Amino acid sequence: MDEYELTEQDEFNLEKEDIKTINENTYFFLTADGYVYHHDSEKSIEKVKLQIKSEIEKSGNDQLINHILTFKEECIKTINGGKRVGVKKIMEVFNIWCKKNGIKEYKKLKDFRENFEKTTHLKRSKTNVNGYKIELKS
Repeated sequence: MDEYELTEQDEFNLEKEDIKTINENTYFFLTADGYVYHHDSEKSIEKVKLQIKSEIEKSGNDQLINHILTFKEECIKTINGGKRVGVKKIMEVFNIWCKKNGIKEYKKLKDFRENFEKTTHLKRSKTNVNGYKIELKS
C-alpha cells in the first residue's frame, strides 16, 4: 500500500460518474465519526491511520522550534502561583514578536497551541482557571 500524506487543503469533489471508477480502484475514505479506511477492490477494507500536518509543520519544524524557543527565552518567564496567561494572549504577543523579527505569523490558534506546548513543554492548567503559569515580559 502506498502512503499518501493528506493536508488540510485536500478536498474531494466527486461526480456520479466518478463513483464507478473509484469503486474499481484503491482509495481512502473518511467516515462521519472520523475514522479513515483504505478500500482496495482486490482486498478487504482496512482501517488506517493518517497524520494530517498543518502548514507550519510542513514548512520546517526546526525553524519553527527555534522561533518558539527564542520567543520563550526573550518574552516568557515561568512563575509559581495562581496567575495564568491564556493561549490566545500568548499567540497575539508571539505574532507581534514575529512581525518585529520578520517571521511568518500563526493564523490558527489550535496549530499555535499544539506547537507551543510541544516545543516549550509548558502545559495548560487543568483547573477552572485555564492558562499557563507564566508571565509575559514587556
